[in-house]
Amino acid sequence: MNAGSHAAECVRVLAGLLRSGLAVPDALAEWHRHVPSGAAGPLRRAAGRLRLGASPARVVGDLGDFLGPDCDALSGLVDAHLRSGGDLARMLDSYATSVQERVNAAARAHNAGSGARASGRLIAALPALVFPLTPLSHAPLFDGVGLVCLFAGSGLVWAGMAWIERLVPRPPPGDDPAAYLADLTASMLRGGVGLEAALVAATRAPDGAPADGRVDNAPARGLGRARRMARLGRTWPDALATAGPGFEALGTLLERAAALGIPAATALEGFAAHRREEGGRTFENAARRAPVFMVVPLAVCVLPAFVLLCVVPFLRGLALRG
Repeated sequence: MNAGSHAAECVRVLAGLLRSGLAVPDALAEWHRHVPSGAAGPLRRAAGRLRLGASPARVVGDLGDFLGPDCDALSGLVDAHLRSGGDLARMLDSYATSVQERVNAAARAHNAGSGARASGRLIAALPALVFPLTPLSHAPLFDGVGLVCLFAGSGLVWAGMAWIERLVPRPPPGDDPAAYLADLTASMLRGGVGLEAALVAATRAPDGAPADGRVDNAPARGLGRARRMARLGRTWPDALATAGPGFEALGTLLERAAALGIPAATALEGFAAHRREEGGRTFENAARRAPVFMVVPLAVCVLPAFVLLCVVPFLRGLALRG
């Protein structure tokens, strides 16, 4: 089980403890007893910090090594519950579902890129794989011509593999910031937190610092600016429009949902799903185009390397025997 699925499972366990009637501090203290053994250690230490007086939101926020980038979101959910009330168990269940969807999308993107990358590497390495058979040609391999062919062919193989590696796209390193904000806000709304309070909590980074594990610094700064503008009296759609292109679309969505009477949580979840699907399609299309572009390094590097490492020694051997 990968880290994201592991986090989703543990979040659902915490939601179950809260539904059983435990208060937030008690549920966090008992959390380590109900998770898989590999997760028990960090949660047991967190329970110890809780007993020493640390706040629940801070304890969850310090679980970055265990929960990864989702610790900021979970800390925000706990903080929103303590500040504004709401059903924290339902918030956690909703967010766990979004984590699992994100994990599934990342797995699809990884598989799409891995196939193209593996095929390209195999084809680029063929000259090197066939080269051990060249002694059968009975041609000298370490005279002047042989060394030139060896070094030039090896260099072309290396260049071809590096070129192909650059042509295959890599999955995005993290979640789409606007989709992340939409999912987190929707989770709070599902738990009964008001839209204003949910947006304030969702755009607040721990201790006022950019949440580097969640989004990069530019979106985090944009969200901080939007929160300050909302505090000064701007509407959230107008404030989010200043945070960046993705957030501008999110603000427009909130404005349209309010005008049409659509539940904001449903609209936000649809927005997040659409953003991730769009990003996934873009990546998969790029991965499908990669084999077409590989024709260039194959023609420029791999085929000449095959000639130098495999064909030339056999031709020299035939010439020497003749």
